[in-house]
Amino acid sequence: MTDKIAIVTGASRGVGKEVAIHLASSGYFVILIARDKKSLEEVYKKIHALGGNASFIAIDVSNSSQVRTCIEKIISQHDKIDLLFNNAAILKRGTIDLPDNEIEELLKINLNGAIYVAKHVATQMKKQREGYIINISSLGGKVAASFSGVYAASKFGLSGFSEALTKEMSLYDVKVTNICPSMIATEMANGRKFKLDQMIQLNDIKKTVDYLLSLSKNAIPTEILLSCFPLIEKTTKSLFKMYLS
Repeated sequence: MTDKIAIVTGASRGVGKEVAIHLASSGYFVILIARDKKSLEEVYKKIHALGGNASFIAIDVSNSSQVRTCIEKIISQHDKIDLLFNNAAILKRGTIDLPDNEIEELLKINLNGAIYVAKHVATQMKKQREGYIINISSLGGKVAASFSGVYAASKFGLSGFSEALTKEMSLYDVKVTNICPSMIATEMANGRKFKLDQMIQLNDIKKTVDYLLSLSKNAIPTEILLSCFPLIEKTTKSLFKMYLS
């Protein structure tokens, strides 16, 4: 698998970092993308120390021209893209009380950025007539919580875009899967009332990616929802309360 090319956005930390290292250990040449050049370099060095191959490009995915130039550079260097793990995102809590500038930042990165990257990668995969795009949405992109309405809006948007992209790219033998996890045990989950060991583990995400990549070309899970026990229990209690009131 040494000739397989993977792009991972949000690769400087958390889910993106772990998946990038995992893909490199599986034989992919991984292009790491994020805003923080110093952190990207650390991930790059770790991959090479483990015997993997990678490069990194520091860009802001919410900047469409930077994304376009980045993907064009990758194609010129590698001629193809086999896998996109479209993961870059930020979390800001708030619905009506979130400042306008923070609303704009969240939507630009989580929605616009994800679309920009997917758009340019999909254009190349369409020419290749092969490839896999894995978009990382959220359970918050299927069920909105009152304390994170803007985040939900960004992820609902990504889920809708991913559904349309799945249908469009199926005409060109390109797979698209939207993964919607609930709370994952990363630094983004800091401040939540649930313990890290009650959340989805990073290894669960890596295994989900392995599962998707192991399937035949005719098997396309268009969407995968991953919850965890605390949220299921909370939802169940809320439903009981509603029906018994």
